[in-house]
Amino acid sequence: MIARLVTLALLGCPGLIPAAPPPDVLDFVSTLAGDLANDDFASFIRHFDATMPGYAEFKSDAESLMGTKDVESEIEVIAESGDRQNHALELDWVLITRDKNALNGGTVTRRVAVKCSLKRDRKTWKVVAFDPVRLFKL
Repeated sequence: MIARLVTLALLGCPGLIPAAPPPDVLDFVSTLAGDLANDDFASFIRHFDATMPGYAEFKSDAESLMGTKDVESEIEVIAESGDRQNHALELDWVLITRDKNALNGGTVTRRVAVKCSLKRDRKTWKVVAFDPVRLFKL
């Protein structure tokens, strides 16, 4: 689920409201969250460039997390900049995890400021930098 919040105080001042990220960037972020929620590691990791700094740890952490936990994400785009080929995002990422097959309890919620860089790869985006790279560490 992507939460796009707008400060109500700014609604009366359209010049002060930051531009929303392009729809394809929002769709990409939503797809990341969806792949996590749907426990689709193969699709999730395909969105990350294998040459990304810390990729090996990132991949291992994500695979371990998704193998043992049900994962939900609430992601808000705080800041963004870029063009049709490159994009930089600052995200407020709420990561909610539960033990797989647990009836009750075992829920852990973490809220993390994430910075990531995207690069267009043909018709889709690919994450080429992600900080903190150990977001998914158990």
